[in-house]
Amino acid sequence: MARPVDRIARSAAARLAQDANLPWLIPEVERQLAVGDSGQAAERYEPITISLAALVVSIAGLAWTVYTDLRRQTPRPDPEVIKRRIRVQVELPEQVSAADRDRILAVIVEETLAETPDAE
Repeated sequence: MARPVDRIARSAAARLAQDANLPWLIPEVERQLAVGDSGQAAERYEPITISLAALVVSIAGLAWTVYTDLRRQTPRPDPEVIKRRIRVQVELPEQVSAADRDRILAVIVEETLAETPDAE
């Protein structure tokens, strides 16, 4: 069974791929999930492709951590609080605009909250 972070990253990638017409995002997020923390870069994609996919996976992991930490204080953490905490902690790759980061962040927080009713 997939980890919550993997499911969140996959769901967010599917939404972002459709909304922003980025069909390559889904397979690149899958590759990032498979590679994990090794940092191995794909040579067939441009740096922006790798950066966006890595950002999706990174924010998904951080969103899950922030959510579970906040959940100790309240049963349903406020999405804006989650977004603020992540925004402060996420280092923005130079190829990714702040607008793209915020769009990714919004989708991932929505997917995190959608993931959580039966989680844990």
